[in-house]
Amino acid sequence: MVGDQGYSAVRDKITDELNSSSLSVDAKRVKTRVNLGNLNYVVDKDKLSINLSDNNEALISGGIYARTGRTVNMVDISVRDRYFAETDDYFWVPFLLEPSVVRNKNEIISEKNYEFSADGVYERGKRFPGQKLEGTVKYKIDEKGILTLSYDIQAVNTSGIFLEAGVSLKLPENLTDVQWVGDGPYHGYPDKYKLNNFGFHYLKKGDINFNGNRRNVELAVITDSEGNGIAVLGDRSDISFEVKDKSIILSHNALLTGLSNKKTIPLYLVDAKNVTEIKGGFRIIPLSKDTWPSKLRELISVPDPDLKPFMPYYHCYDYSR
Repeated sequence: MVGDQGYSAVRDKITDELNSSSLSVDAKRVKTRVNLGNLNYVVDKDKLSINLSDNNEALISGGIYARTGRTVNMVDISVRDRYFAETDDYFWVPFLLEPSVVRNKNEIISEKNYEFSADGVYERGKRFPGQKLEGTVKYKIDEKGILTLSYDIQAVNTSGIFLEAGVSLKLPENLTDVQWVGDGPYHGYPDKYKLNNFGFHYLKKGDINFNGNRRNVELAVITDSEGNGIAVLGDRSDISFEVKDKSIILSHNALLTGLSNKKTIPLYLVDAKNVTEIKGGFRIIPLSKDTWPSKLRELISVPDPDLKPFMPYYHCYDYSR
């Protein structure tokens, strides 16, 4: 049971259990490597991206990407075709954007922390000249190996609809198990949430209900079948899981367009031209199968290698493989 102090105290207890280690930092012009024992972070300062491995096993393999959408389903397409047929400017495609320009790089190295921040420009593409996102992304790696990410991004001359807006990370293909404390087990949006309950939930990659946003997430753990992976510490966060090219895309959403149904416009429609700020942050803890903090084990199950994803069809139209 969680006490009166709520999950903030639980998250603090989890991080308090982690051991400290000396940082070894190798800063080059383009890439900086930060080592803490078996952990290795690589920050690409020209791409604003970060990779993480433990004993040479990848735990984060790409991103941060600026996020302006989601894998569309039939409801999203029906809303577009029914109410916005006169424009081809509804969806942002692609919706995971890498920076075309990175400037104002700032790197701070100390005995206990590594910090990097920079401003990125994320352009929509040649069909929409002048439309872009721009803002600051910050990374901090502390002596316990905790990665703190924050973003503060502005929309400039934008149009269309942001189905979702925030940032995304790509995880390696071998991470398959997702457990979280928050609303579930189904995806949830401002106008689609009543089938969900707050609690503990567990899904395998490939489950028919896997893709989608989860609301009010306090803690999420994404691992392989043995328990190697990452823990995401949120604070009633909107966290999205979706499969793209066989890998999980993990996203933190600051803004969400509703899902609605095929016959009505979503009650919550994030019109890009009215968006001024996309802002948020979260923390990531690397996990090794044998060294989970005891407080984490109280909340999250040991991964079950025999659990099979529920997918009763050969193919599902709104599920990306």
